[in-house]
Amino acid sequence: LAGLCYLNVRLIYASLTRDAAQRAALSASLHWRWRPLLLIGIILLLLVAVPVLNLLVPALMCTAVAQLAFRDNLSRLSA
Repeated sequence: LAGLCYLNVRLIYASLTRDAAQRAALSASLHWRWRPLLLIGIILLLLVAVPVLNLLVPALMCTAVAQLAFRDNLSRLSA
């Protein structure tokens, strides 16, 4: 179940990359970003169980993953 949570968030994270240079950097960033991605997936899984909050899960997931990808891009640009 935790693997599905991680995979769901990772697929959205991978879809944020647009060109080949970003895709090459994606494999390197996913090596050390698996913990935050897993944590986001598990938190969203818990929110699905709450009747009214489950309506917000798609927006929260996309926002959290986009923020994580934005932080990765900033750290690559500053390095």
